[in-house]
Amino acid sequence: MNVDNASDSDGSQASLGSSVAESDGRGDGGQAGKRPTAGEEGAGQVAAVTENTYTIRPSFNLKFRPGAVKEVLRMVLYDELNDKEYDSEQAKDWSKLIADAVRDKMKGLDLERYKYVVSIVIGENRGQGMKIAARCLWDSDTDNCAQESYLGDTMFASATVYGVFHY
Repeated sequence: MNVDNASDSDGSQASLGSSVAESDGRGDGGQAGKRPTAGEEGAGQVAAVTENTYTIRPSFNLKFRPGAVKEVLRMVLYDELNDKEYDSEQAKDWSKLIADAVRDKMKGLDLERYKYVVSIVIGENRGQGMKIAARCLWDSDTDNCAQESYLGDTMFASATVYGVFHY
């Protein structure tokens, strides 16, 4: 889901760059257990299907840890946005680039059976306030989120990662 422009109550356009990336944490693009169709490579072969483990909770050391994720967010936001001037056209591309970078680094944390939703909002810094809200229905024992903000001279960014355990 990409949000490129937001309209104010008076009809004027406020340009924001926003991007959301989703991942299932397996690193295979959601292709595990998928059988190839007639037009795909290896159509004559049957993909291996794994048995269900019936795991309903992650082990303690494999839970989503907001502190570690906040550090990933802080590092990616700083690396991608430091020394850049706000440009409404480039903000769209930056938000996609940051969301993909965060998603890839989340896969490196090896949190098995977690799905990630990464949300990035980039806007021009004119001293205005901004409120971002989200509502989720999840298992508070296994699921969590982490949020980090970046504030530069000409732009701000807000990054949020939701980690949801897949039963």
